[in-house]
Amino acid sequence: METNNGIIYEILDIDLSKVSVGDINHPSLMEDFPNKKPLEAFTELRVMQLVLSRKAIIEKSGYLGEQLSKGEYLSGVKGTSNWTIYKLNDGSDRIGVLWSHYDDDSWSVFFKGDNLEIDYLYYEN
Repeated sequence: METNNGIIYEILDIDLSKVSVGDINHPSLMEDFPNKKPLEAFTELRVMQLVLSRKAIIEKSGYLGEQLSKGEYLSGVKGTSNWTIYKLNDGSDRIGVLWSHYDDDSWSVFFKGDNLEIDYLYYEN
């Protein structure tokens, strides 16, 4: 996946047009995975999953994505947004990334495995 421009540019160039926003038929990271395990070791893959999750939320979530793209959650009260990466407890190697901010809105980004392939996004609340 490495190019002359570096992996971060490849991540930012990934086409997410076919990634869907989940509905009530998709599992929720917060509701349907009570035994999920937060991952604390931030390897390069984890950082890239966060970068790709942020890109997906910006492209797919409307108003909150617009706010993220403008840097609205970087300082002040709005700076209390959080990112958490979870290993799901479904017997697979799937990863879920949760973004939540001070105003109680949350988005989950589900990866198909422990990789950079996004399955779907889910608006948590």
